[in-house]
Amino acid sequence: MAIRFTNTNPPPTPQKLRRNRIYLICAIAILACVAAAAITNFLPASVKPSFPWLFLYEAVGIFAFGVSWFVEGQTLIGALKDPQAPLAEPVAQH
Repeated sequence: MAIRFTNTNPPPTPQKLRRNRIYLICAIAILACVAAAAITNFLPASVKPSFPWLFLYEAVGIFAFGVSWFVEGQTLIGALKDPQAPLAEPVAQH
Protein backbone atom coordinates (compact mmCIF):
# COMPACT_ATOMS: atom_id res chain seq x y z
CA MET A 1 0.00 0.00 0.00
CA ALA A 2 1.51 3.29 -1.08
CA ILE A 3 0.64 6.69 0.23
CA ARG A 4 0.44 9.36 -2.42
CA PHE A 5 0.77 13.00 -1.65
CA THR A 6 -0.75 15.31 -4.18
CA ASN A 7 -0.89 19.05 -4.14
CA THR A 8 -4.44 20.10 -4.90
CA ASN A 9 -3.84 23.77 -4.13
CA PRO A 10 -3.77 26.10 -7.11
CA PRO A 11 -0.57 28.08 -7.65
CA PRO A 12 -0.49 31.40 -5.77
CA THR A 13 -1.76 34.46 -7.58
CA PRO A 14 0.56 37.38 -8.34
CA GLN A 15 -1.32 39.36 -5.67
CA LYS A 16 -0.60 36.66 -3.08
CA LEU A 17 3.10 36.67 -4.00
CA ARG A 18 3.19 40.48 -3.56
CA ARG A 19 1.46 40.20 -0.18
CA ASN A 20 3.94 37.53 0.91
CA ARG A 21 6.80 39.86 -0.04
CA ILE A 22 5.25 42.66 2.04
CA TYR A 23 4.80 40.28 5.01
CA LEU A 24 8.48 39.34 4.80
CA ILE A 25 9.57 42.99 4.68
CA CYS A 26 7.33 43.84 7.64
CA ALA A 27 8.64 40.87 9.64
CA ILE A 28 12.24 41.87 8.98
CA ALA A 29 11.46 45.46 10.03
CA ILE A 30 9.79 44.29 13.25
CA LEU A 31 12.66 41.97 14.14
CA ALA A 32 15.22 44.67 13.34
CA CYS A 33 13.38 47.11 15.61
CA VAL A 34 13.30 44.57 18.45
CA ALA A 35 17.01 43.87 18.03
CA ALA A 36 17.90 47.56 17.82
CA ALA A 37 15.81 48.34 20.91
CA ALA A 38 17.47 45.55 22.87
CA ILE A 39 20.96 46.62 21.80
CA THR A 40 20.28 50.28 22.55
CA ASN A 41 18.80 49.41 25.95
CA PHE A 42 21.87 47.46 27.05
CA LEU A 43 24.45 50.06 26.01
CA PRO A 44 26.47 51.55 28.85
CA ALA A 45 25.23 54.93 30.10
CA SER A 46 28.33 56.67 28.75
CA VAL A 47 27.53 55.52 25.20
CA LYS A 48 23.72 55.82 25.21
CA PRO A 49 22.41 58.56 22.95
CA SER A 50 20.31 61.33 24.47
CA PHE A 51 17.54 60.83 21.89
CA PRO A 52 14.95 58.26 23.07
CA TRP A 53 15.53 55.74 20.29
CA LEU A 54 13.38 53.12 22.00
CA PHE A 55 10.22 55.06 21.16
CA LEU A 56 11.26 55.39 17.55
CA TYR A 57 11.94 51.64 17.28
CA GLU A 58 8.58 50.87 18.87
CA ALA A 59 6.76 53.25 16.51
CA VAL A 60 8.39 51.76 13.41
CA GLY A 61 7.69 48.21 14.62
CA ILE A 62 4.04 48.98 15.30
CA PHE A 63 3.70 50.71 11.93
CA ALA A 64 5.15 47.63 10.17
CA PHE A 65 2.72 45.42 12.07
CA GLY A 66 -0.18 47.68 11.05
CA VAL A 67 0.83 47.57 7.40
CA SER A 68 0.94 43.77 7.44
CA TRP A 69 -2.45 43.68 9.20
CA PHE A 70 -4.09 45.90 6.57
CA VAL A 71 -2.48 43.94 3.74
CA GLU A 72 -3.79 40.68 5.23
CA GLY A 73 -7.28 42.16 5.45
CA GLN A 74 -6.95 43.24 1.80
CA THR A 75 -8.26 46.69 2.70
CA LEU A 76 -5.19 48.86 2.10
CA ILE A 77 -4.28 48.67 -1.57
CA GLY A 78 -6.56 47.48 -4.36
CA ALA A 79 -3.67 46.05 -6.39
CA LEU A 80 -3.01 43.51 -3.62
CA LYS A 81 -6.57 42.18 -3.45
CA ASP A 82 -7.41 38.74 -4.76
CA PRO A 83 -9.66 38.74 -7.83
CA GLN A 84 -13.32 38.19 -7.10
CA ALA A 85 -14.57 34.67 -7.76
CA PRO A 86 -17.39 34.58 -10.31
CA LEU A 87 -20.81 34.21 -8.78
CA ALA A 88 -22.39 30.80 -9.20
CA GLU A 89 -25.48 30.69 -11.35
CA PRO A 90 -28.66 29.80 -9.49
CA VAL A 91 -29.76 26.21 -9.76
CA ALA A 92 -33.06 25.79 -11.57
CA GLN A 93 -35.72 24.20 -9.39
CA HIS A 94 -38.27 21.91 -10.98
